[in-house]
Amino acid sequence: MSGLYAIPSGVEFATAFARGFWTRFGDEPLLVPRIEIIANTARASTRLTEALAETAGGSALLPQVTVITELGADPLAVHEPPAVPELRRRLRLIRLVERYLTAEDGHPSAAPALADSLAELMDELDDAGIGADDLDPLDAGDQAHHWQQMLRFVDLVRREWPAIRAEEEAGAPDRRLRQRLAIEALVSRWSDAAPGAPVIAAGSTASVPSTRLLLTALARLPNGYVVLPGFDRELPETVVTQITKGMAPEHPQTPFAALLADLSTPPSEVAPWLKLEQPFPERHRLLSEALRPAPVTDAWLKAAPALAREATAATEGVTLIEAAHPREEAAAIALAVREALEDPVATIALVTPDASLARRTIAELARFDITPDDSLGRPLRDAPPGVYLRLLIDVASGAGSVALAGLLQHPLTRAGMPRSTHLSHARRYDRTVLRQGPAVCEPGKLPPWRPLPPYAGEEQIVRRQADRAWSAGIEAALSPLAYALTQGSDLSAVLAAHRQAADRLSSDEHGTPAVWEAESGAAARSCLDALAQAADAHGDGAVHAYPTLLSHVLSQVSLRPDPIAPHPRVAILGPREARTHPADVMILGGLTDGIWPALPGAEPWLSRAHRSVLGLSPPEARIGLSAHDFTQAAQRPRVILSRSARRDGTPAVPSRWLSRLTGLMAGLPEGDALGTIRDRGDRLLTLSRRMSRPEHPVPRAPRPKPNPRPEHRPTSVSLSDVARLISDPYAVYARRILGLRPIDPLGRPPDAAERGEALHDVLHQFVAATKHGFADREAALQLLDQTAAAVLMERVPWPDLRRLWQARIARFADWFVEGEIKRRLHAGRVLTETDGELVLTTAAGPITVTARADRIDLRQDGSAAVFDYKSGSPPTAAALKEGKQLQIPIEAAILTRGGFAEAGARPVHDAAYLGLTGKTGEGGVERRVPETLLEDPGTLLDRLGLLLGHFATDGLYVARGRPAFLSYDGDYDHLSRRAEWEEQA
Repeated sequence: MSGLYAIPSGVEFATAFARGFWTRFGDEPLLVPRIEIIANTARASTRLTEALAETAGGSALLPQVTVITELGADPLAVHEPPAVPELRRRLRLIRLVERYLTAEDGHPSAAPALADSLAELMDELDDAGIGADDLDPLDAGDQAHHWQQMLRFVDLVRREWPAIRAEEEAGAPDRRLRQRLAIEALVSRWSDAAPGAPVIAAGSTASVPSTRLLLTALARLPNGYVVLPGFDRELPETVVTQITKGMAPEHPQTPFAALLADLSTPPSEVAPWLKLEQPFPERHRLLSEALRPAPVTDAWLKAAPALAREATAATEGVTLIEAAHPREEAAAIALAVREALEDPVATIALVTPDASLARRTIAELARFDITPDDSLGRPLRDAPPGVYLRLLIDVASGAGSVALAGLLQHPLTRAGMPRSTHLSHARRYDRTVLRQGPAVCEPGKLPPWRPLPPYAGEEQIVRRQADRAWSAGIEAALSPLAYALTQGSDLSAVLAAHRQAADRLSSDEHGTPAVWEAESGAAARSCLDALAQAADAHGDGAVHAYPTLLSHVLSQVSLRPDPIAPHPRVAILGPREARTHPADVMILGGLTDGIWPALPGAEPWLSRAHRSVLGLSPPEARIGLSAHDFTQAAQRPRVILSRSARRDGTPAVPSRWLSRLTGLMAGLPEGDALGTIRDRGDRLLTLSRRMSRPEHPVPRAPRPKPNPRPEHRPTSVSLSDVARLISDPYAVYARRILGLRPIDPLGRPPDAAERGEALHDVLHQFVAATKHGFADREAALQLLDQTAAAVLMERVPWPDLRRLWQARIARFADWFVEGEIKRRLHAGRVLTETDGELVLTTAAGPITVTARADRIDLRQDGSAAVFDYKSGSPPTAAALKEGKQLQIPIEAAILTRGGFAEAGARPVHDAAYLGLTGKTGEGGVERRVPETLLEDPGTLLDRLGLLLGHFATDGLYVARGRPAFLSYDGDYDHLSRRAEWEEQA
């Protein structure tokens, strides 16, 4: 009989193991310190030691507890040099993949990600003892060309890698290879002479091939013991058959299958380590049935009556939270933790692989002044120094205004001056440069300050000089890094420039850099030091994907929370850490497919067929290991299962384990156990929602109708203000009376506004260049094209948009020139971008109306024609007829009264909107203003005077007063709280 033993699922493994250990060896106190216990993880080793001490029953010598991974790290375990440092190995592989990508016409920026996956594959091959010669039988055959390429490259790496290690690393093996060599050496020594004292492997599932080799040899020793966690000795024969044939890789007992096969031991012959009853037999049977392999789920029909009778007992203490979104899920979990703490001795653990859910839950727990012991920690990549270092790279690479604003206002940025002084410059720069339309960011450069207005005072000039000195200092700090990144410097040079930039920009007036302070800063410094020490492994060539490489290195370091004493009974754990953590209340959060379990990623190097030929486990094997963790944790006294219906704004699929469990329970012939556990979860959701609502109903905001004092109302309005007074008076109130101006969001791409300004400039220059006429149509088209190219080159620094807008101009050029020929037949002189104003006498006194006309044609008969350019579709004929667009009619009325000084007082008999759509097959659209709107300018101005007089005295500035005149959301809708009152309006 093999030395296989098991502890059933649902039992706290460390305590049960310790009790069984003392039962077997407690009568031989002198033997105990010679016994060696091999744990699978460092955390398990610590927990086993604690459990052995707790259950010893008094003073006792303890056995030796080691970790499997320490075997490969032992310098005496095998006659090989120490393993290659992982970072050096990754850099070598990155360089190899870059060469491959270059040869295959790929982009080297993908090298770090591919090198990571290649390293994982090499580890898997090393762990399984698969050498380069084992790849010979593989044949891509008629598979896709992609697999043929990948297979050739893997074969090349496997054959060249030993030579690279011998040359560059003095023959040091990879970490996984040294681990397997150490295990093979240990197994060989055992075969020559069995150890004199018992050796026990505790808590491993033997899912890793090298570990399985060790456990197989250990189980065959006369004094060897292998204690399996969460092992089911009573699996149905049909399930055992599916697992044995490899047809159920996702089953929680599948990780043990290969070990049992190696030892020719059926599950029923695995001996119990300790005589223990299943603590929750009904729940165990329910979970066991729910997670049956898909081909044998027909057994559910036969098992349903018995499961229905046991359903109440099986779900006693089980709660199911089905939240609408992650924030709601975190709030319900936090409430469950707070409720569980009412029991003065209960311990609670949130088990989840979802770091974002863990962070949300920590934030929600802060409402109750609860700080959990968070084992997940936070990646250094997302800590302030990590974000700061990554922003430096982004800005030095010319990433854009969002990254630039993030760097300038980052808490660690000081730019050689007091933090408050730096922030005053940064905020002014953000407001006056970055928020004033799209900005072009060149590598290591800041977009220039906008010129001061001619009327700027002495104080503004002095302040602008200080601002320019501040921005010049930042550019000087970034310049070496930008040069290193853009000129193809090697990794050592880029790292040196990166560190220099980080020092200079984070230093205060005393020259002390803030980036390396505190624990997180010291960790960031260590990462850069490690990269610098290993930089020669990357070689002398350019580093093509430094941002990706740095992000990967920083993400490998996990920071513990700030040193605040955590609650002694509340913990947040990953599934791996939860294996040995006893808790009375287990909250299994983030039960969404793709999160828990994590789905197998795309394998870029070997196809599924290749893995099968090599004897590697299928990608779904990891799901089986996750399923084992799930079933272990789900058999605690109180269990809360939690998921969100949506994730990142999209519907989320429930975890396959949760889907199977709820599907099975929903089909039971009697009872409503599923409804009961959902009701428990709904109670938590309801309470958490109530906590986020005010105690008393808050009335919705009414539609705002400000009525400012007359002296605060404007006495000068533009035509755009007139249009707003008709459609949305509140916008005029917010802009002209409150003085509020909308600011652009950071990183806003160029849109219709920029396109319209560019097109207006093109036509303005074209008309000015042809004020004396043009020779012929072809000459006009050529001039228009040249003018467009020059204007766009100056105004549009984005090459892709330049080409796009140039093409749009080319599409309406024929249409515009044809119309221009007709317009020039009547025009004697053409005025463009002309300013005008007219003072109207109103009941409230004189009010000035200002306007800027796109174009006024002064005709030879003494009349005038008014045109307005539209970069998109012009107003519809219906809108013009109904008077919804009065811009041109009012301009025409001002012109008839001599408001445009350059044009004089002239009658207007023609007016039109010229829509420069540039649509294929259309070119443009000319929408003429109805003559009825031009015939009586006096009446129009009288009506305008009444409107302006009304708003100059006691008119209410109603929000969206005439919504039918609006086809877009206003800049001030959020200020008026439109979403609250619009439904009531």
